[in-house]
Amino acid sequence: MIPGNEWQTILPIPNGFVDKLIWDPITGETLLIALDDGSLYAASYPDFTPRLIGNMGGGTSQAIWTP
Repeated sequence: MIPGNEWQTILPIPNGFVDKLIWDPITGETLLIALDDGSLYAASYPDFTPRLIGNMGGGTSQAIWTP
């Protein structure tokens, strides 16, 4: 939710689940979304349009943020 606006769906997932959410610790403007199938998305302020940035091969337990 952006302050002053309604809640919005960032990434509709018909057949999967979000496994991890990681906020960018540098600027706080990008949200990394790791799905249970290993897909990794980034969504940035202000519109939070998700973009596929990779696939971790089915596991996200080793996901970390590096600048």
